[in-house]
Amino acid sequence: MQEQKKKLIGMREICALVDRSWMTIERWVEDGKFPPYEKVGNSKVWIRADIIEALRARGVNIDE
Repeated sequence: MQEQKKKLIGMREICALVDRSWMTIERWVEDGKFPPYEKVGNSKVWIRADIIEALRARGVNIDE
């Protein structure tokens, strides 16, 4: 069975979802309120499911 591909989300998409700046997202990561990111080239990406879960824990309503 082939491994399922992880759906990733980048900083810009997260900023658009929560209507916050990238500096706020960075602060949430540093404070441990967000999961750690993975570096892909110059980009910081997260696993989409982990971010959705973290945002819902912060009270953000997200439609998938």
